[in-house]
Amino acid sequence: MGMLRVFMYQFGSFGLSIKPGEQPYAVVVCAGIGDMTKPHPNFEMRDSCQEAFGDSVHQLFVRDMSRAWYQHPEGWDALLEALGAYCLEHSIEHVAIMGLSMGGYGALELSRALPFAATASLKTFNVVALSTRTRLLPIPAFDFRNTELLRQIPPLRQPPLWQSLHSGAHYTLVFAIDELEDTLHAWHVARRQDIQVLAATGSHNIAHQLRVEGKLTLFLQQLFSPSVSARLVEEVGFFPPKPAHFALAIARHDGYPVAQQEHIATSLTHSERPDGF
Repeated sequence: MGMLRVFMYQFGSFGLSIKPGEQPYAVVVCAGIGDMTKPHPNFEMRDSCQEAFGDSVHQLFVRDMSRAWYQHPEGWDALLEALGAYCLEHSIEHVAIMGLSMGGYGALELSRALPFAATASLKTFNVVALSTRTRLLPIPAFDFRNTELLRQIPPLRQPPLWQSLHSGAHYTLVFAIDELEDTLHAWHVARRQDIQVLAATGSHNIAHQLRVEGKLTLFLQQLFSPSVSARLVEEVGFFPPKPAHFALAIARHDGYPVAQQEHIATSLTHSERPDGF
């Protein structure tokens, strides 16, 4: 076995780690906030991707060292140029971009901003965002997590993210039913035709839950499927949300009486109900 080759780069506020592969497939993993006791997030899922793909898939890992939800302008264009050039140089035909939490938002941002030359001829272009915010605001109306970080985000890129997703990409957004704020975020895009919204049991860190269940490798291996959303349902256990998931989240947020909340929950099976119902 040859020596493991990993190349590290820094572009302003962004770090990039690349492990080349043998086939025209590239997975791009955007890191989340990570351990707040450390000055910068680590690259995420490198060991898991190696287990899932071995040497066959090009593995690219991105981190936002400023923890600014991939909004910081310093180094952003250089990062995009490097990613695009790498895909062209290695004749990449299949791309999957994914991330969790802040990394999920980063996956969405990268997907719409990659150079046209790198995405125009892709045979597969899948984007899977786990537990991400759909309404990224410095002072959100219903989500008060990471408030100080959010207040420090530079002005959001224009046009707004949700008005300019990549028309050639297949988008899947997965939210955790036990996380009220994540459910409310998902509700804001659940009726869109260009995004497949799926639900998962458990709390915000869906990747950790998959790891505990022994499904993280299986999850990663579905990312290149032409029908990725269906595969995530069949193989991983995600499921299409029901209107009651969002009605219950709204009722909880708005302080409806417990009896009314429990009545809404009765339309869900036991396995589909958020924790506490």
